Amino acid sequence: MKKTGFLFVAIFACSVIMGQNIATTTQTGNNNNATVIQLGNLNNSTISSVGDENEVTVKLNGNENSSAVSQQGNGNSVDLKVGFQTNPTYPSNENIATISQIGNSNTVKSGLTWGDQNKDEILQNGNNNYFEIGVKYGNLNEISEITTGNGNRTRFDVPAGWGTFSDGNKLSITKTGNTNYVSGKLEGDLNMVTINQTGDLNRVGTSWYTLDGVSITGSSNTVNISQDGTANQNLNTILGNENMIGISQFGIGNMCSTMVTGNLNTISVVQDNR
Repeated sequence: MKKTGFLFVAIFACSVIMGQNIATTTQTGNNNNATVIQLGNLNNSTISSVGDENEVTVKLNGNENSSAVSQQGNGNSVDLKVGFQTNPTYPSNENIATISQIGNSNTVKSGLTWGDQNKDEILQNGNNNYFEIGVKYGNLNEISEITTGNGNRTRFDVPAGWGTFSDGNKLSITKTGNTNYVSGKLEGDLNMVTINQTGDLNRVGTSWYTLDGVSITGSSNTVNISQDGTANQNLNTILGNENMIGISQFGIGNMCSTMVTGNLNTISVVQDNR
């Protein structure tokens, strides 16, 4: 249950300079809340929090907005939404969100609806952290996650739920540590998924939760997965034509399963028991 001993809530639309809004807030302590809502173009927000169980909500609706969130502590969460304005509804393009979390049991949930050329950059350092990304009606978006620690989880869904196919998106996930998980699905063309895991007992599927592994429907997509360590596994399912998938596993006790349906697909698997 959320404690109410110390509560900070902020909704920003301030410092208008030639159409550009700038919002900055700093939180110190535990159980704080901060909300940033940017409507329009060329807005900028920065949120920094030090403490435990702090919550940040960021909503970007418009073009060329940027938001940076930094959290240090345990049990913190960030809910980032781009293009979720419903009345009126308009595209949200070329937004940049950067989120950094240092600590354990932190969560980042990021969602994009109807927007192109947006960038999410996620950095998590600690154990038992979680990152989730969903894209609906979005093309040419770039999502990058770098995680260090153990027991961390990542889930991606492009497009999420009822969204149409999404094309030309790039997803890059790098995890260093043990018992980390990645799983997700992608539908569309010319998308790229790159996953690098270093450590032991890591998995691409089947958990978290569990889409399963790297599952792609569409054409001319590219998947690159590299695992370095012991007893790692990855599962991949490709449905479509002219896709490329490359798997590299270094260590002992590793497992790879890849199923491809379609024409002119290319698969490369390298396993080295060094």
